[in-house]
Amino acid sequence: MTRYLLAAAASALESSLLFELLVVLATAVLVAILMQRVRLAVIPAYLIAGAVAGPNALGFVRSPDSLQTISQMGIILLLFSIGLQMELHLLKQGLRSLLLAGVGSCAVSILLGWPLGMLFGLPPPAALAVCMALSLSSTSVVLRILSERRELRRPEGRLAFSILVVQDLLVVAMLVGLPLLSMWAGGGPAPEAGPPQLSAAPAWSRFVLSAAARVAGVALLILLANLALPRLLHEAARGPSQEVMMILSVATAIGAAVATRAMGLSLEMGAFLAGLTLSATPFGHHLSGQIGPLRDLFMAVFFVSVGMNVDPASFGGWWVILLGGLAMSVVKAVSIGLVSWSLGASGAVAVVVGLSLSQGGEFSLLLLEKARAAGLVSAMTAARVIAIVVLSLLLTPGLVELGYRWSRNLSWIKPAPWIKPMLLREAPEAASRAARHAIIAGFGPVGQSIAEKLDEVGVEYTVIELNPGTVRAQARLGKSIIY
Repeated sequence: MTRYLLAAAASALESSLLFELLVVLATAVLVAILMQRVRLAVIPAYLIAGAVAGPNALGFVRSPDSLQTISQMGIILLLFSIGLQMELHLLKQGLRSLLLAGVGSCAVSILLGWPLGMLFGLPPPAALAVCMALSLSSTSVVLRILSERRELRRPEGRLAFSILVVQDLLVVAMLVGLPLLSMWAGGGPAPEAGPPQLSAAPAWSRFVLSAAARVAGVALLILLANLALPRLLHEAARGPSQEVMMILSVATAIGAAVATRAMGLSLEMGAFLAGLTLSATPFGHHLSGQIGPLRDLFMAVFFVSVGMNVDPASFGGWWVILLGGLAMSVVKAVSIGLVSWSLGASGAVAVVVGLSLSQGGEFSLLLLEKARAAGLVSAMTAARVIAIVVLSLLLTPGLVELGYRWSRNLSWIKPAPWIKPMLLREAPEAASRAARHAIIAGFGPVGQSIAEKLDEVGVEYTVIELNPGTVRAQARLGKSIIY
């Protein structure tokens, strides 16, 4: 009887998406558990699971294209959550330092790695796309390691976090730039015919008009979102069902992604802008926590589907992977370390930050997948670079430990003499303020009484409240309060 039921279930699921999704999740869980037992990151586990279950190995899933919609949903939620976590007022406070650290380290990594990519036989557009992908580090892996070591509040932790934040923002610009690289490589789509009067115009004027129309469309989208979304969220929060807010936020992310795609832009840009818009509302933190598990589930499927595109037989020798991984780690460690030192970090801090961020990251895989789909890189090149990213993620804990060991002997290297330590100059004051910051859970009579006492002694506080009416009223009075 049991055999009959199993056979019937297998027959019903054999050709369906459910069976492939079951295989993907089960394989990912098994490999992730093994990785966790040896204290390694789970992202490489998902990639390995995809390579094992995919068409190039065991063949449980015949084609990763069947999971494309689910994978795309993971990307949309990832960019949406990054937008939610971007607090504009905090970014403006240290905008110059953040941009110099993040953009500078990425730019130097790309400029140093681009010639190396061409030495490996890649055409200039493909080499640039690969270097853009590899210039990004793993936010999830690095922050998890530094958090476990309790180093996030130290100078190296703050500097690493600043660089990772800017890298997350640069992903949007890189995604927008990939179609331009594809056109440079000769693989981009032919320009649309358009209306007769526009087609007859010079090429530069068509480009300007198209760009202006897209900018106007994005501005209109942001304006409408700012007008409508806060009211909708407030109404959704008034009801007893918390899932209504999550459904609204996910619908907003998908709607914005579809809107920007209709404008000729990427889905990812729309999702990011939607999250950025909602981050300015009192509900941003709550929404970020709500969609976190859903985002992680879809992203696991995305990483597994990326791993399915890896054909171990196409590596052409492990020496390419090893040399590429070594080149990437050296270039990134040197680039990030030099930029950090030039911005005022000590030699010890620069070494720790450089080695901690010398790996590829989750956005590297996203850009590689987009570059492969756009025809910028071949399947063989994408497989090799993915293997390099996986190898670097596996080695990240050891590189972080190595950085801290080396830093003990490098305290004699002082910060760059020609520049003030911008990134670290305000750190002691910020740490002191954080040490005297309180959190009040609930703003009823007891919470209000506590707030009054804290005001009397000069202690800053943030209120967490579930009543949207109270949140709105207290926010108008200037209170630091979130939903």
